[in-house]
Amino acid sequence: WRHVVLVGFHDMSARFQRLLLALQDQGVSLYHYQDAVPDQAQCHCVQSPTPDAEWRLAAQWAAKNLQEKPQGRFAIVALNLQSEVPFAYRVLAHELAASSDLKGGFSWNIAVGRPLSAWSLVKSALHWLEALAQSTQSQVPCRVVGAALLSGHCVGELNEASSRAELDVQWRKKQTGQLSPASLAEQLDKCEHLGAAWRAAQGYLQTHNHSYSPSQWVPHLRELLRLLGFPGERNLDSHAYQTMQAFDQRLGQFSRLAPVFGQLSLIQVVHMLGRF
Repeated sequence: WRHVVLVGFHDMSARFQRLLLALQDQGVSLYHYQDAVPDQAQCHCVQSPTPDAEWRLAAQWAAKNLQEKPQGRFAIVALNLQSEVPFAYRVLAHELAASSDLKGGFSWNIAVGRPLSAWSLVKSALHWLEALAQSTQSQVPCRVVGAALLSGHCVGELNEASSRAELDVQWRKKQTGQLSPASLAEQLDKCEHLGAAWRAAQGYLQTHNHSYSPSQWVPHLRELLRLLGFPGERNLDSHAYQTMQAFDQRLGQFSRLAPVFGQLSLIQVVHMLGRF
Protein backbone atom coordinates (compact mmCIF):
# COMPACT_ATOMS: atom_id res chain seq x y z
CA TRP A 1 0.00 0.00 0.00
CA ARG A 2 1.19 3.51 -0.75
CA HIS A 3 -1.25 5.40 1.50
CA VAL A 4 -2.25 4.72 5.14
CA VAL A 5 -5.08 6.60 6.84
CA LEU A 6 -5.13 6.59 10.66
CA VAL A 7 -8.64 6.73 12.09
CA GLY A 8 -9.30 7.20 15.79
CA PHE A 9 -5.66 7.07 16.96
CA HIS A 10 -4.96 9.44 19.86
CA ASP A 11 -2.30 7.87 22.07
CA MET A 12 0.52 6.24 20.13
CA SER A 13 3.00 3.93 21.83
CA ALA A 14 6.71 4.09 21.10
CA ARG A 15 6.50 0.83 19.15
CA PHE A 16 3.62 2.13 17.04
CA GLN A 17 5.52 5.34 16.32
CA ARG A 18 8.50 3.28 15.16
CA LEU A 19 6.16 1.36 12.85
CA LEU A 20 4.87 4.61 11.34
CA LEU A 21 8.42 5.88 10.82
CA ALA A 22 9.33 2.60 9.12
CA LEU A 23 6.35 2.98 6.79
CA GLN A 24 7.40 6.52 5.91
CA ASP A 25 10.94 5.30 5.22
CA GLN A 26 9.37 2.96 2.65
CA GLY A 27 7.69 5.90 0.91
CA VAL A 28 4.23 5.36 2.40
CA SER A 29 2.15 8.52 2.85
CA LEU A 30 0.40 8.84 6.22
CA TYR A 31 -2.88 10.67 6.76
CA HIS A 32 -4.94 11.37 9.90
CA TYR A 33 -8.71 11.30 9.45
CA GLN A 34 -10.52 13.91 11.52
CA ASP A 35 -14.27 14.26 11.95
CA ALA A 36 -15.84 17.68 12.08
CA VAL A 37 -16.02 18.69 15.75
CA PRO A 38 -19.65 19.26 16.79
CA ASP A 39 -20.67 22.27 18.81
CA GLN A 40 -20.20 21.74 22.52
CA ALA A 41 -23.42 20.83 24.28
CA GLN A 42 -24.41 22.21 27.66
CA CYS A 43 -23.68 19.70 30.41
CA HIS A 44 -25.35 19.32 33.78
CA CYS A 45 -24.09 17.30 36.74
CA VAL A 46 -26.81 15.57 38.76
CA GLN A 47 -25.83 13.72 41.92
CA SER A 48 -27.93 10.82 43.13
CA PRO A 49 -27.75 9.11 46.53
CA THR A 50 -27.43 5.55 45.15
CA PRO A 51 -26.66 3.80 41.85
CA ASP A 52 -30.28 2.58 41.76
CA ALA A 53 -31.56 6.14 42.06
CA GLU A 54 -29.12 7.20 39.34
CA TRP A 55 -30.65 4.68 36.93
CA ARG A 56 -34.18 5.84 37.77
CA LEU A 57 -33.23 9.48 37.22
CA ALA A 58 -31.62 8.60 33.88
CA ALA A 59 -34.70 6.66 32.75
CA GLN A 60 -36.98 9.53 33.80
CA TRP A 61 -34.75 11.95 31.88
CA ALA A 62 -35.09 9.77 28.76
CA ALA A 63 -38.88 9.58 29.18
CA LYS A 64 -39.15 13.35 29.58
CA ASN A 65 -37.08 14.01 26.44
CA LEU A 66 -39.05 11.46 24.43
CA GLN A 67 -42.30 13.09 25.50
CA GLU A 68 -41.03 16.42 24.21
CA LYS A 69 -39.44 14.96 21.06
CA PRO A 70 -41.06 11.60 20.21
CA GLN A 71 -38.91 11.24 17.06
CA GLY A 72 -35.69 12.01 18.95
CA ARG A 73 -32.93 9.56 19.82
CA PHE A 74 -31.48 9.67 23.32
CA ALA A 75 -28.81 7.53 24.95
CA ILE A 76 -27.92 6.50 28.48
CA VAL A 77 -24.25 5.48 28.59
CA ALA A 78 -23.37 3.31 31.60
CA LEU A 79 -19.83 2.24 32.47
CA ASN A 80 -20.74 -1.14 34.02
CA LEU A 81 -23.79 -1.86 31.93
CA GLN A 82 -23.01 -5.56 31.46
CA SER A 83 -23.31 -6.23 35.20
CA GLU A 84 -26.38 -3.99 35.57
CA VAL A 85 -28.51 -5.22 32.66
CA PRO A 86 -31.30 -6.92 34.68
CA PHE A 87 -31.90 -3.86 36.88
CA ALA A 88 -31.56 -1.43 33.96
CA TYR A 89 -34.11 -3.48 32.02
CA ARG A 90 -36.66 -3.31 34.86
CA VAL A 91 -36.19 0.44 35.34
CA LEU A 92 -36.47 1.28 31.63
CA ALA A 93 -39.45 -1.04 31.18
CA HIS A 94 -41.23 0.78 34.01
CA GLU A 95 -40.36 4.36 33.06
CA LEU A 96 -40.82 4.02 29.28
CA ALA A 97 -43.88 1.76 29.30
CA ALA A 98 -47.34 2.88 28.20
CA SER A 99 -49.43 4.59 30.86
CA SER A 100 -53.04 5.78 30.88
CA ASP A 101 -52.36 9.40 31.70
CA LEU A 102 -49.20 10.82 30.13
CA LYS A 103 -47.72 8.71 27.37
CA GLY A 104 -48.28 5.76 25.10
CA GLY A 105 -44.92 4.13 25.70
CA PHE A 106 -41.63 4.44 23.84
CA SER A 107 -39.38 2.07 21.92
CA TRP A 108 -36.01 1.39 23.53
CA ASN A 109 -33.13 -1.05 23.41
CA ILE A 110 -30.23 -2.14 25.63
CA ALA A 111 -27.00 -2.81 23.73
CA VAL A 112 -24.38 -4.85 25.58
CA GLY A 113 -21.28 -6.09 23.80
CA ARG A 114 -19.98 -9.34 25.31
CA PRO A 115 -16.54 -10.65 24.33
CA LEU A 116 -16.84 -13.75 22.16
CA SER A 117 -14.70 -15.60 24.70
CA ALA A 118 -17.41 -15.03 27.32
CA TRP A 119 -19.83 -17.38 25.52
CA SER A 120 -19.68 -20.92 26.90
CA LEU A 121 -18.91 -22.61 23.57
CA VAL A 122 -15.93 -20.40 22.77
CA LYS A 123 -14.74 -20.35 26.38
CA SER A 124 -14.76 -24.16 26.31
CA ALA A 125 -12.82 -24.29 23.04
CA LEU A 126 -10.15 -21.99 24.47
CA HIS A 127 -9.96 -24.07 27.66
CA TRP A 128 -9.38 -27.28 25.68
CA LEU A 129 -6.81 -25.65 23.41
CA GLU A 130 -4.96 -24.25 26.42
CA ALA A 131 -4.98 -27.68 28.07
CA LEU A 132 -3.52 -29.26 24.91
CA ALA A 133 -0.93 -26.50 24.64
CA GLN A 134 0.16 -27.02 28.26
CA SER A 135 0.38 -30.78 27.65
CA THR A 136 3.33 -30.12 25.32
CA GLN A 137 5.35 -29.04 28.38
CA SER A 138 6.92 -31.23 31.06
CA GLN A 139 4.16 -30.42 33.58
CA VAL A 140 0.50 -29.61 33.02
CA PRO A 141 -1.34 -27.32 35.52
CA CYS A 142 -4.39 -29.16 36.88
CA ARG A 143 -6.38 -25.91 37.10
CA VAL A 144 -6.11 -25.56 33.30
CA VAL A 145 -7.28 -29.11 32.62
CA GLY A 146 -9.95 -28.82 35.32
CA ALA A 147 -11.44 -25.76 33.65
CA ALA A 148 -11.65 -27.68 30.38
CA LEU A 149 -13.21 -30.74 32.03
CA LEU A 150 -15.91 -28.67 33.71
CA SER A 151 -16.65 -26.66 30.56
CA GLY A 152 -17.66 -29.79 28.63
CA HIS A 153 -18.53 -29.45 24.92
CA CYS A 154 -16.44 -32.54 24.18
CA VAL A 155 -16.84 -36.21 23.33
CA GLY A 156 -18.82 -38.04 26.02
CA GLU A 157 -20.15 -34.68 27.16
CA LEU A 158 -23.36 -36.07 28.67
CA ASN A 159 -22.49 -39.60 29.84
CA GLU A 160 -19.09 -38.71 31.32
CA ALA A 161 -19.93 -35.38 32.97
CA SER A 162 -19.81 -36.86 36.48
CA SER A 163 -16.48 -38.61 35.79
CA ARG A 164 -14.94 -35.36 34.56
CA ALA A 165 -16.19 -33.53 37.65
CA GLU A 166 -14.80 -36.29 39.92
CA LEU A 167 -11.35 -35.82 38.42
CA ASP A 168 -11.43 -32.10 39.12
CA VAL A 169 -12.65 -32.65 42.70
CA GLN A 170 -9.97 -35.30 43.28
CA TRP A 171 -7.17 -32.96 42.18
CA ARG A 172 -8.53 -30.20 44.41
CA LYS A 173 -8.86 -32.46 47.47
CA LYS A 174 -5.34 -33.82 47.05
CA GLN A 175 -4.07 -30.32 46.18
CA THR A 176 -2.50 -31.71 43.02
CA GLY A 177 -1.03 -28.68 41.28
CA GLN A 178 0.57 -30.31 38.25
CA LEU A 179 0.70 -33.61 36.38
CA SER A 180 3.06 -34.95 33.78
CA PRO A 181 1.50 -35.42 30.33
CA ALA A 182 1.69 -39.21 30.75
CA SER A 183 0.02 -39.10 34.20
CA LEU A 184 -2.66 -36.78 32.87
CA ALA A 185 -3.45 -39.16 30.00
CA GLU A 186 -3.80 -42.02 32.51
CA GLN A 187 -6.12 -39.93 34.67
CA LEU A 188 -8.27 -39.00 31.68
CA ASP A 189 -8.61 -42.69 30.79
CA LYS A 190 -11.13 -42.84 33.66
CA CYS A 191 -13.42 -41.07 31.17
CA GLU A 192 -13.46 -43.74 28.48
CA HIS A 193 -14.48 -41.67 25.46
CA LEU A 194 -12.68 -38.49 26.46
CA GLY A 195 -9.51 -40.43 27.34
CA ALA A 196 -9.39 -41.99 23.87
CA ALA A 197 -10.06 -38.61 22.24
CA TRP A 198 -7.32 -36.96 24.34
CA ARG A 199 -4.79 -39.59 23.28
CA ALA A 200 -5.81 -39.09 19.63
CA ALA A 201 -5.25 -35.35 19.99
CA GLN A 202 -1.89 -36.01 21.65
CA GLY A 203 -0.91 -38.25 18.77
CA TYR A 204 -1.86 -35.55 16.30
CA LEU A 205 0.24 -33.03 18.23
CA GLN A 206 3.31 -35.26 18.12
CA THR A 207 3.51 -34.80 14.37
CA HIS A 208 2.32 -31.19 14.24
CA ASN A 209 3.89 -29.57 17.31
CA HIS A 210 6.06 -27.07 15.45
CA SER A 211 6.16 -23.32 15.03
CA TYR A 212 3.69 -22.15 12.40
CA SER A 213 2.15 -18.89 11.29
CA PRO A 214 -1.45 -18.22 12.44
CA SER A 215 -2.77 -19.13 8.99
CA GLN A 216 -1.00 -22.51 9.23
CA TRP A 217 -2.09 -23.07 12.84
CA VAL A 218 -5.82 -22.50 12.32
CA PRO A 219 -6.48 -25.80 10.44
CA HIS A 220 -4.55 -27.67 13.16
CA LEU A 221 -6.57 -25.97 15.90
CA ARG A 222 -9.79 -26.94 14.15
CA GLU A 223 -8.61 -30.55 13.88
CA LEU A 224 -7.57 -30.71 17.54
CA LEU A 225 -11.00 -29.48 18.60
CA ARG A 226 -12.67 -31.97 16.25
CA LEU A 227 -10.66 -34.85 17.75
CA LEU A 228 -11.88 -33.85 21.21
CA GLY A 229 -15.49 -33.88 20.00
CA PHE A 230 -16.06 -30.12 20.06
CA PRO A 231 -18.74 -28.64 20.17
CA GLY A 232 -20.14 -31.63 22.06
CA GLU A 233 -23.13 -33.92 21.73
CA ARG A 234 -26.00 -31.50 22.36
CA ASN A 235 -28.04 -30.09 19.50
CA LEU A 236 -27.08 -26.48 18.91
CA ASP A 237 -29.86 -23.99 19.56
CA SER A 238 -30.05 -20.66 17.74
CA HIS A 239 -27.68 -18.85 20.13
CA ALA A 240 -25.12 -21.68 20.07
CA TYR A 241 -25.28 -21.92 16.28
CA GLN A 242 -24.65 -18.19 15.91
CA THR A 243 -21.81 -18.42 18.42
CA MET A 244 -20.19 -21.19 16.41
CA GLN A 245 -20.54 -19.14 13.24
CA ALA A 246 -18.94 -16.12 14.92
CA PHE A 247 -16.11 -18.27 16.32
CA ASP A 248 -15.45 -19.81 12.92
CA GLN A 249 -15.38 -16.35 11.35
CA ARG A 250 -13.03 -15.15 14.09
CA LEU A 251 -10.62 -18.00 13.37
CA GLY A 252 -10.57 -16.95 9.72
CA GLN A 253 -9.77 -13.37 10.71
CA PHE A 254 -7.07 -14.57 13.09
CA SER A 255 -5.39 -16.56 10.31
CA ARG A 256 -4.92 -13.36 8.32
CA LEU A 257 -2.62 -11.99 11.04
CA ALA A 258 0.23 -14.20 9.81
CA PRO A 259 2.38 -11.27 8.57
CA VAL A 260 2.11 -9.60 11.99
CA PHE A 261 2.83 -12.49 14.34
CA GLY A 262 5.25 -14.59 12.32
CA GLN A 263 5.98 -18.12 13.55
CA LEU A 264 4.33 -19.15 16.83
CA SER A 265 4.40 -22.21 19.07
CA LEU A 266 1.11 -23.82 20.14
CA ILE A 267 1.23 -22.11 23.54
CA GLN A 268 1.86 -18.75 21.91
CA VAL A 269 -0.86 -19.13 19.29
CA VAL A 270 -3.48 -20.18 21.88
CA HIS A 271 -2.53 -17.19 24.05
CA MET A 272 -2.79 -14.79 21.11
CA LEU A 273 -6.08 -16.34 19.96
CA GLY A 274 -7.54 -15.83 23.44
CA ARG A 275 -6.54 -12.15 23.36
CA PHE A 276 -7.89 -11.79 19.81
